[in-house]
Amino acid sequence: MKGRWFDGYLRVDGWDSEYACVRKLLDHLSRRTKSESSRIQYLQTLATLCRRENKTPDQLVLSQNEAEDVVQSFLDTMAKKGRSKRWVNVCMTQLTTFFRVNGFKKQKELELERHYLPMRYRKRPEYIPLASEVNKMIIAGRNPSEKATIFLLYESGLRNSTARAVRYSDVKAELDLGLEVVHVPVRSEMKEVDPDAAKGRVEYDPFIGREAVRALKEQIRYVEAKIGRPFPPFGMRVQYERLAPGVYGATDHTNKTIVLATEDWDTFFHELGHAIHRSFEPKSGH
Repeated sequence: MKGRWFDGYLRVDGWDSEYACVRKLLDHLSRRTKSESSRIQYLQTLATLCRRENKTPDQLVLSQNEAEDVVQSFLDTMAKKGRSKRWVNVCMTQLTTFFRVNGFKKQKELELERHYLPMRYRKRPEYIPLASEVNKMIIAGRNPSEKATIFLLYESGLRNSTARAVRYSDVKAELDLGLEVVHVPVRSEMKEVDPDAAKGRVEYDPFIGREAVRALKEQIRYVEAKIGRPFPPFGMRVQYERLAPGVYGATDHTNKTIVLATEDWDTFFHELGHAIHRSFEPKSGH
């Protein structure tokens, strides 16, 4: 399987890199929480800056004055393009950390200006759909899998990334018991499925009600009819890579991985649908 786009750009292999400066950053993150999600976000921000400046990471850490100008310009450009001020400030923290672990401390620390963030800042207005609107989404679902996904998100209140990490094995025992209300355990181990799941490694136990339970059972029957075997209990990891033109999602059953074309959550379910439907297509010779 191919890695993420920045792996080659930063010569990264997991928690190691051929660039000494990147390796120092990875070592720093490893000594803290060793969060895979943090590793991905830090490297993506750094690689984006390198690509914008057409420089290697080693070239970025040569001059304090030049680094300040480059990073401030990078952040200001993000803000001008309409990126969330909160995300711009997060990127500033990530880049400041990169330079700090590479010797830019105390008098040499980068002096950057944060973008003002009101106490109750939201880039997009918060909107919680009405029950009637959720019902319309469910009716619009093209198959039981899409309907079950909407039910799960609505009744459990799970974050997008955490919902993606829920496996059949997490709820199978209670579904088999015929319970009308089923609890969905959120555990830190979910990060092995999706790095962004279980934010802050906080563990909790939301519940789903009768309608969501019924939808999940219908999804299981639907999938089993499609694949001609029992529903796999342990789920699959999500990975992103560049795919062929016109291909938005695919599955790798050998490595238990769903491969999607982008990390844009606005198109996540569209691409996930492609991956699932492609996995149902009959293979030649079968």
